[in-house]
Amino acid sequence: MKNMRLSFMALAMLTTAVVHADPLGEERDAKQAALDAACEEARQKKIVVERARYIEDCVRTKMLADRETCERFYADHGESSAGRAPLFYDLPECEEAHEYRNSYRSPES
Repeated sequence: MKNMRLSFMALAMLTTAVVHADPLGEERDAKQAALDAACEEARQKKIVVERARYIEDCVRTKMLADRETCERFYADHGESSAGRAPLFYDLPECEEAHEYRNSYRSPES
């Protein structure tokens, strides 16, 4: 949950950091923020399920000492950490957010 909040905060900061000179900038920013939020929500739904599966496998196979240790070990699964890329940015919601972001950027960006 903490990672989800941090991801969303970072995403919100990135989308609000861009200053647009045209009057449509605020509308685009609002739409981009909504698309980014939908992407993160879809990602988190998949990550939660996968993380739970890994934790259950860890407990079942006694890979680590106990459930709490397994939960700590997999707490950041799916997020960007230790040089790993974040998971599930290939979901349709994320692709839509990415395409929208690129649709209004100038070629020089």
